[in-house]
Amino acid sequence: MKRIRFACISLVLASMFVVASVNLLQGTTERERSVGRPDSLPEAQAAPSSATAQIEHTEPVGRGVAMSLLSFSSIELQQEVRVMERPDGQGGSLRDMVSVVEREEDPWISEYVDSAARYVTSGEIRDLDARFYNDLFFAIEDGGQIRIERWLLFDQDGGWTAELPPATSSGSIQTPEAIVFIQGNTNWVAPSQRSGRVPERRLTLQVLPDDGSFRDLAVDPDGRYLVLGVSGSLVQYSVASNSGGQMLSIPAALGFDLSRISSMYFVHTHTFGRVLYCSFEAQVGTDIDDLAIIDYTNDGSFDDYLRVPQSGEFDDGGVVLEDVSRMFNE
Repeated sequence: MKRIRFACISLVLASMFVVASVNLLQGTTERERSVGRPDSLPEAQAAPSSATAQIEHTEPVGRGVAMSLLSFSSIELQQEVRVMERPDGQGGSLRDMVSVVEREEDPWISEYVDSAARYVTSGEIRDLDARFYNDLFFAIEDGGQIRIERWLLFDQDGGWTAELPPATSSGSIQTPEAIVFIQGNTNWVAPSQRSGRVPERRLTLQVLPDDGSFRDLAVDPDGRYLVLGVSGSLVQYSVASNSGGQMLSIPAALGFDLSRISSMYFVHTHTFGRVLYCSFEAQVGTDIDDLAIIDYTNDGSFDDYLRVPQSGEFDDGGVVLEDVSRMFNE
């Protein structure tokens, strides 16, 4: 089972979610629960506001949750995606159900309301990532294959939602801030009072053989491409055209065994731009460094590869990597 690198802030936010009794029908909504506003949060704003997209991998939380990630977080709206684990009746377990948990601010009374929707898959979920709110990616094991699927979810009128304006480009991509607003340009209403739920849209992007070589997936936050760790390589695919298959050329001199990747995810830094950060399974008696794959201008083409010691030591070139490692782990 792969090791997921976790962020402390996600654990705090994830612990705030309360999931009540569940309707197992696909796409149905669990009963909502109103909770008081924490004193530490700023005062509510009924008007739309903006927030930066935030994707943080989190530890498994609660019973029956195999893995989870926080796909979006703002004052008005938080969304967490959970892969649920249940007994298969033969002493094992299945991961074939997704719970999308949302916490929305009720602007009328400055309290939060929790709700969740559940979705069933035809196979077992091996991995997940999110580009943004309501834009999810899964690796699903089914019938001797690994399907890479993209799920697009849609909100009902009357609830908070989030969108990304088109990215700007002047030789490099500038990721815009997210806009948070009430769907349908109407007043906010409680989840139980909304109608007209739109079914999710599921797209199959890639189909891989289930030969044990799949390791992980990571999605570009600007939605241009995804990277798969498979067969001891990192392969970049275009999302828009569902094509590509360009293998990333990791310098052999760095000495990384890509077949031992345990997790991959994107971060953005002021110094290095867009970075694909890769962690590896530990081996007995050895120190495992992390791999940073750098796109300085965020133009979709990787420029550099950097070994990041988990010990935070210097490399041979005298570059201080301690701050780099801390940056990636915030």
